[in-house]
Amino acid sequence: MIPSEEDDFLKEIIDPKLDMNSVEFNAAAYLAAKHADTKYSALLAELEKLKRSTTDKTEQLKALVASHFDQYLSCHEAIREVAEEIRTHESDSERLMNAFHSLKSTTDSTLSKMLKRCEEQRKIRHALAVLTRYRSLFEIPTRMRENMTNKQYTKLVENYLHVKSNANKVNMAIIKPVLDAAQKLAVEANEYLLKVLEDPISQHHEQKEAIHLVDKIGITPKSILLCINRQLADVEKVLTELNGTLKTTESAKSLSRTLSSNKSKERMVPSVSVARSSSEIIFECGQIILRFERGLWSLICDAMMLSSLTAKEQEDIHTASSDILSICVRLLREQTLYSANISRDTIDSLHDIFINLDSLRQCPDSVLNTKLDALKGSFCGQVRADVLLAFLSSTTKCSENKWAECAENEQVTWNSSIEELIQVHLTSSLRLDLAPILSQMANKFVVVLQEWWTTVEPVFLREIDANTSPSEEAHVQFTKSLFQAVLAHSQDLIRLFWQLLYHHIDSKADDAESYVHLVILANCQFLQMQPFFTQWADQLVQCASLTQTKLSTESLIKSLCASMEEGVNHYAKSRLQMLNTVLCSEESFLVEPQELDDQNGFYGELRQYVFHILQLIVKWRSQVEYCLDPSHPTCIHFIEILLGQVSDTLLHHYEGRMDQLTTQSSKEATWQLTHIQVEATFFRKALTAFIPPTTQKPWDSLIKKGEPKIKRQIVDDLVAQVEVQTQMYRLCLLK
Repeated sequence: MIPSEEDDFLKEIIDPKLDMNSVEFNAAAYLAAKHADTKYSALLAELEKLKRSTTDKTEQLKALVASHFDQYLSCHEAIREVAEEIRTHESDSERLMNAFHSLKSTTDSTLSKMLKRCEEQRKIRHALAVLTRYRSLFEIPTRMRENMTNKQYTKLVENYLHVKSNANKVNMAIIKPVLDAAQKLAVEANEYLLKVLEDPISQHHEQKEAIHLVDKIGITPKSILLCINRQLADVEKVLTELNGTLKTTESAKSLSRTLSSNKSKERMVPSVSVARSSSEIIFECGQIILRFERGLWSLICDAMMLSSLTAKEQEDIHTASSDILSICVRLLREQTLYSANISRDTIDSLHDIFINLDSLRQCPDSVLNTKLDALKGSFCGQVRADVLLAFLSSTTKCSENKWAECAENEQVTWNSSIEELIQVHLTSSLRLDLAPILSQMANKFVVVLQEWWTTVEPVFLREIDANTSPSEEAHVQFTKSLFQAVLAHSQDLIRLFWQLLYHHIDSKADDAESYVHLVILANCQFLQMQPFFTQWADQLVQCASLTQTKLSTESLIKSLCASMEEGVNHYAKSRLQMLNTVLCSEESFLVEPQELDDQNGFYGELRQYVFHILQLIVKWRSQVEYCLDPSHPTCIHFIEILLGQVSDTLLHHYEGRMDQLTTQSSKEATWQLTHIQVEATFFRKALTAFIPPTTQKPWDSLIKKGEPKIKRQIVDDLVAQVEVQTQMYRLCLLK
């Protein structure tokens, strides 16, 4: 398409001064530019034409105005009113716009603050929503600090694992500070738990819990192995120190070789040779075994079942633990079996060691179990029995020495008191005035016996109640042998009581007037009557029943009763010697021959020696009943023994005299035979309650033997006469 001129004109740039529509329009410039090429005459003609045209139009307008002036006025008024209204509306619009602008500015200011606050509220709500959603995670570091302050490490680890498990589920930018704080606290807790694993006095449940928590934290691998190695290293340190005190023994050399060959350099501790007593060595070894019992052995057994440990690590644990136990048992055996004096404290410590070693359970390692069973069998079985027997011997020896020392120190006092006893008896025959010497010895011995029993009984009851034997049958045998030892030592003490009294009391015991035997018998009887002695005997019988051993109180004091009967025999021996003297010196009394009558015979009254014998018998019985309690069965029994031996002596004497006189036929022989028949018949009746059953028939045979040679009526008359004369004596001989 070819462009037109108009288009070119439109494209021209018109000067604003030449544009009649422009506010900058300049008429002169426009005319100059428009009519620059127009001739002057043409301009004048055109000007004239314009004037006429303008004049015509002006006239037309005037005519139009004149014809329409009223309308013009009305229009003018209307226009003015409209203009006034327009101005009014314009002013109202302006005010409205100003109000709108003011309202807009006020609204913009208000809404901007509101929107800002709404944005802030939105952010706050978002933050609160995040805090609400992850509040438990954000609070975990605070709770972990509280757990660490309160030493609640189980909860601390649970909180740490909770943070750790949620770390991958949450925006790390949010949770990272929490995770970092939790990890820092977990490291601190892990360090504390490792100290628990290394602590030699920590309890098993503490160690096990610490191992469990350390494994959960996951910072330290194989925590159970670390715990066992640290514990064994500490034990080896103690054994190394003990090695310095026993370097001359074979066990010490073995200990040194074991520690040097089986332990690594980190666990080697230089030993310092410090003198240790036997009790200290036993205590240290006991503490080592106690540590095994409290948890170290359980940890070792648990470690043997872990698949995470290598065979080399398990072998090291096996070797170290078995060597430590073997060395401890060897040291304990050397310090006990070769000790001359085993105290109560030592036996108490050893009891705990026996129990602790026996309580070690079976381990998954069968070879280690075999070694442990061998240690238990030798130490908790035979060594335990030997140690207890040695303790009983040592305790009994100590009590024997105390009693011997007491008897020796009181020897002079006792002897002087026995010398005074005769005068005491003569001045007062009532037992209300009982001489102290009759109970002093027993009282002092009861103190020794009570001290011995209070030491032995708790140990005995405790040991038979604790079964550390390989089998139930072995334990039954152990308890029986232990009780037999206790019974033997108790009987030795009772026997020593009797023996030392005879050893330390004056040698005048065999004197016919001495009360030595009766004093000893009285103290023996008083000992039997003591409440503690009865209680002790009952407790021994109860102990026998616990060990399935038959024992009665009578059999328990059988040795004491036998010793007392022996004392009665000693007492009777000196009195029988006096009786024989009287019989030999006075029984042969004979009247003058001229006084004899062949037909009726002159037998006179009973010979005086019979009264002498009755006086002696009553006196001896009085001595026995004064020194001993008459109501006690032993006193009655001893009187029976004494008077039984008196009757045997009389029987023996009369049998000899009867044999001698029956072969003679003189008047003198008949007279003497008649009196012997009377005296034998009298003593047979007077002592009938005390004559042993075995000698009753010999008495009857003796009486019958002399009847053919004598007159029965004379014998009966004399016997009746004697019974009247000796009525008071016979009352004293009633049983």
